[in-house]
Amino acid sequence: MPARRSFLMRLLSLPAVGATATAAKTSSHDTHGPKLFEVTYNGSSVQLLEDARFGRGLAPGCRIRCTDGALREVAPFGTSPDETTRAGLALFEAGPQFSSRTTLVGAVQRGQAWQPGTRLRAGNEEYLVQAKARDFRDLPGMEALGELQPEHFGLRSPIRVPSDFDTLQEVFDRFGANRTRPVEVVIEAGHRPTSGFTLENGDFGNYRLRSEDVVVMLSERTEETAVFAEMTASRGPFWDILVDAGGRGRAGVSLRNSVLEVATGKGYRNTGTHGGSAPYGCNFFVYGGSNLYCASEVRRGRTEGLVASGAPARGIWVTFNSTAAIPGADLGECGSDLSFGIGHAGLFVSRGSQVQADNARFRGSIRGIRCARSQISAKDGDFTGTGQAIVAFDNGSVIASSGIFNRCGTSDFPVLQAGITGDRPQGKGLITAEHGSFNNTAGVIAKVFGAGGEINIDNESSNLPLEGLEQVSGRLQLRLVAHGLSDGDRVTLAGVPRGSALNGLSGAIRVIDEDHVALPADGPRAATPWEFGGRLLTQGARNIAAPVAQVANGDVFANRSRFSVRQGVDLPALLLAARDGAIHATGLRLTGSGTARNGARTDENGFISLSAGQLHGFSEAPLRNADFGGAIYCRGTRFDEGFSYPPLMTQSFASMGTGARDSLTDPAAGTVVFDTGLGTLCVFDGTGWRPLALAG
Repeated sequence: MPARRSFLMRLLSLPAVGATATAAKTSSHDTHGPKLFEVTYNGSSVQLLEDARFGRGLAPGCRIRCTDGALREVAPFGTSPDETTRAGLALFEAGPQFSSRTTLVGAVQRGQAWQPGTRLRAGNEEYLVQAKARDFRDLPGMEALGELQPEHFGLRSPIRVPSDFDTLQEVFDRFGANRTRPVEVVIEAGHRPTSGFTLENGDFGNYRLRSEDVVVMLSERTEETAVFAEMTASRGPFWDILVDAGGRGRAGVSLRNSVLEVATGKGYRNTGTHGGSAPYGCNFFVYGGSNLYCASEVRRGRTEGLVASGAPARGIWVTFNSTAAIPGADLGECGSDLSFGIGHAGLFVSRGSQVQADNARFRGSIRGIRCARSQISAKDGDFTGTGQAIVAFDNGSVIASSGIFNRCGTSDFPVLQAGITGDRPQGKGLITAEHGSFNNTAGVIAKVFGAGGEINIDNESSNLPLEGLEQVSGRLQLRLVAHGLSDGDRVTLAGVPRGSALNGLSGAIRVIDEDHVALPADGPRAATPWEFGGRLLTQGARNIAAPVAQVANGDVFANRSRFSVRQGVDLPALLLAARDGAIHATGLRLTGSGTARNGARTDENGFISLSAGQLHGFSEAPLRNADFGGAIYCRGTRFDEGFSYPPLMTQSFASMGTGARDSLTDPAAGTVVFDTGLGTLCVFDGTGWRPLALAG
């Protein structure tokens, strides 16, 4: 008994804490002890809930303090408690530590009050009681401590737009930059945003943008001059959405001194053309030391990456010392709005920038790549059907080997162009496009303007990519991108990974459509795993409808290559070197199909090397030197006449009149001079002089 009286005396002497809970009616079955304001429980809050004996006589409003710091309040009879002990004691959580945000909200709604400066914990999140706190809808007078989390607002991750926040901008404004914990943001199914967001001076890389729809369409109410996402001096959120602007807005994504990573197969497409200031008509604008990155994946036999197609001006614009790593990017159907001019491209790179864009696709763009004062790697690219595949100038360098250039070029645009024009001092472009496929081209394949310009189109073997392995009528076949081949043409497969049985497969092909052919592949079983990445090997370019090379004060390389003109096409010359330009074409096989007039022509000190080549089917003559200063080197070259001869060099000092030529004493077979009277090259075949070209 003395011990009991001592315990009661100690309880009654504790400081009083005001309770806001209202008194409740009591049951006739309850036996209440003294009405105590606070008691101590010798155990944790977990132990309290499991206690089958404690507290049966405590009155409503009494508080129980556990040894772990948790504070509980006896709930009035008939109310819904936060928790109930095994003894049947109904309890509210009274703070300052709450097991969840819901119980904290319940305490506030019951009128629970704390002094300003009190720190409250709800689950893993903390709040501070402040008179002028940032308002929560259900926790007035409090502000969050530490890094804002969705849980601070009673939200679940991921955050949903528009259910939780109306716009993406509101999400970034609320949760801020430089986060240590990730935040996932989901654009809900069917939502068509009218705007995106603007970020400045912060790291937002711990955000991830997703969407429930495969494609996020912009609303018809989008402002005409809007840029969907603008980032300045920032790291952008991980971009795991594909936005289709539907021709709305001024531009898609703008990076200024910023970094953005995009998920494979995602990006921004079909931006609008509204507004006259940069970046206009551009899906991605990468400016001022920015970096754009997207990892590629092989899916269904094709390398895929970032999507930036359908821009009226530029799919991706990289400039002012910026970089982009976008292998497998989709940059097709760009540059169609000619009201912005004709200088646009799927990939527009300038002013000291660098881009890695191997395996990218530029199909149907007015121009695939435009490069000035920068470097681009675009190996294994697909430029099918572009008005112009590549233009490089001002020391711009583009590596585009093993590319597909079928159906490229127009009467106004060459397929590959180094330099701008002969009157503009912006030459020295470099384009490397060896082992490319140039079937059915409609424009000059390689055209060089300006000193130092250089294009390489060596295509002894053209490497054409595989589209996939498929089963047709019980047989396996490979689908190939190889426009210009005909039924029955034979091809060889090489470079298939992991020693596949397909390596070295060869056979006759079958035309599927204007861009694809099929090669039977009976060897592998249908269940055999197939890893794509092999290359189809074929030779030369067929059905071209324009010259192979035109050079003014630069160089084109077409060694060990094959080109044949489409039947019925009247072309003056397939190779033209002028103004000190040079064409290096050792081992070249050139077929004029009976309608092209000349194979090679020089003007104004031009130079052409044709050693060990074959020139056939020209309506006038295989060679033509239109100016005394031109030079053609052709050791062992075979023409329609079938004769070959030792090394030859035609230069001005070898020029002479017909009389002087005929008076040469015992010329060796194969000797060539320029007959000034006829205005053509003549070769001595052992018995007489025969013209190699007609007078100009």
